[in-house]
Amino acid sequence: MQAQEEDKQKEALSELVDALKKYLDQVKGPWFSGEEFSLADITVAPWINRIYRLEEHRGLTDELVGGRWPEYKRLIKDRASVLKTTSDPQYYEEISQRYLRNEAQSEVAKATRAGKALP
Repeated sequence: MQAQEEDKQKEALSELVDALKKYLDQVKGPWFSGEEFSLADITVAPWINRIYRLEEHRGLTDELVGGRWPEYKRLIKDRASVLKTTSDPQYYEEISQRYLRNEAQSEVAKATRAGKALP
């Protein structure tokens, strides 16, 4: 998300799409573990709820990921427990704008810029 150069953005997008496809290959039913909502689904829910920023600004589409991605993403986003524990998108706007401009000063942002392991 931080990369400003188009070639680096495309490379990061490709890596993300590959990772999402690998994740989806392991989904055993409507939910990650099959018929029941599990810790794996809970863990990915915050990322799915914020992925719209990459769709708006970095070219991520459901079609790039393919497979059951649109359905799985919708199930996660529409689940009552996820809806009750998710902030309104407006709260993410200012924070994500700093990352989109590569101006974020968090320890994670600094490590990403330096190519180091995340703290």
